[in-house]
Amino acid sequence: MFTGLIRNLGCITVCRELPNDLLQFTIKVASPTPCFRGQVGTSIACNGICLTAVTWDVTDRDVTFSVQVTPETCACTAIKSWHMGDVVNLETSLKAGDPLDGHLVLGHCDGVAEITRVFPMSMECDASVVDASGHNESLCYWLRPPAVLMPFLAPKGSVALDGVSLTINKVADMEFSVAFIPHTLRVTTWGGRRCGDRINIEVDVLARYAVRALQATGLPISS
Repeated sequence: MFTGLIRNLGCITVCRELPNDLLQFTIKVASPTPCFRGQVGTSIACNGICLTAVTWDVTDRDVTFSVQVTPETCACTAIKSWHMGDVVNLETSLKAGDPLDGHLVLGHCDGVAEITRVFPMSMECDASVVDASGHNESLCYWLRPPAVLMPFLAPKGSVALDGVSLTINKVADMEFSVAFIPHTLRVTTWGGRRCGDRINIEVDVLARYAVRALQATGLPISS
């Protein structure tokens, strides 16, 4: 279990295809801290996907680890688009007694959302798209998730996008928006996100069970 607060960034250094349609990625931690000196079997969220470390290599200067990915994970996330040199958001698992500063994130992604619009918060929603890279202003992103996830998304509710805990600003038609302060843009991969990028999405676990309970009663659930 995680909080959606990114603890570090990692660079993908190796991508390998394994037997039985498995993929293996080796990731170098950008700024190793004590919480990233784990062991084989440790759970770690990589762009919001809960994965198991199958190797750890710790030296005085560097920390790298490898994870393996099943076809099921490939089918419901954007992980097949990862390449050598890509940067991913990293978060180690929550421990008993740790502060819950974001929201409860399981690392079980529900699908992939596409960024449709990006613009400074100071501009109107129909403003021209801008490049997010290096921006010093808060940015608003609009995303289109799979239609089946729309009932789980509500204004002021929580959502995890590429592992980052965010508050939903607005929900309109088949899209929703979130806002980023400059700090979050700097310390996560979101500072370089652009229109058309595919993002791992995990809906709030409380919304997941609330909607499931309503479905069990036979009540219609609309988006």
